[in-house]
Amino acid sequence: KKKSVGRESAMITVVGILPTIFGPFLGGLILIYFNFTVLFILSLLLAVVSFIPLMFSKEIYAKTDFDWKYLIKKTHIKYFFAFFAQGVRGTTRLVFWPLFIFTILGGYLSMGVYGSVATFVTSIMGMYIGGWADKGGKSFIIRVSGFFEVIFWMLRAFVSTVAQVFGIGILGGFSYLGVSIPLLAKSYYRAKKEKVAGFIFFREMTIRMGGMTVLLIILYIGDVQTAFYVTAITSLFFIFF
Repeated sequence: KKKSVGRESAMITVVGILPTIFGPFLGGLILIYFNFTVLFILSLLLAVVSFIPLMFSKEIYAKTDFDWKYLIKKTHIKYFFAFFAQGVRGTTRLVFWPLFIFTILGGYLSMGVYGSVATFVTSIMGMYIGGWADKGGKSFIIRVSGFFEVIFWMLRAFVSTVAQVFGIGILGGFSYLGVSIPLLAKSYYRAKKEKVAGFIFFREMTIRMGGMTVLLIILYIGDVQTAFYVTAITSLFFIFF
């Protein structure tokens, strides 16, 4: 619904985030009292259990035509750069940032506490961003948040204390949602105006391209902090969305 797409996008995002609040903390406890083998086995079991409800889904899937030419439409150029930057940012946030701050926090439990606190605080902020997006100016919110994304990712490279980890991490979480929620809202609304399957495939493919790009760069350079600079540079794409 056009009038509530921001709040609906925020709800989708927050509902996906909320269950992960307890995950990092529990993972830290498991590693303290057991080992990675136990952690991996429990994660695998949870993955299997979470898959079971999908087997009983009664969703109806509408058939749609798809053409590869659809992926290179001129009207998708700004979305291409935004989704590409989103892929770079997502991979850096989930892979390289945790590796980097682990060397500062120095323990699995501390890492888990950080993940839980940061997730809880940013998820609350997510609903406010969704409501703000519905009042208009989704592109404006993306641009402003993108500006702060550039700053916060640059600052991440210079983080050296626990206080800085929590401070930059939480503030960066706000700018992260400030881009993600209105961009998701605009993406869904755009998909409704076009061929849904084609646009969503274009979105997912471009996001994976961004993630693969930063992985290859760090594989070649071998420096985790470089990922923060790459993410800051590509976040400039949000400013021009």
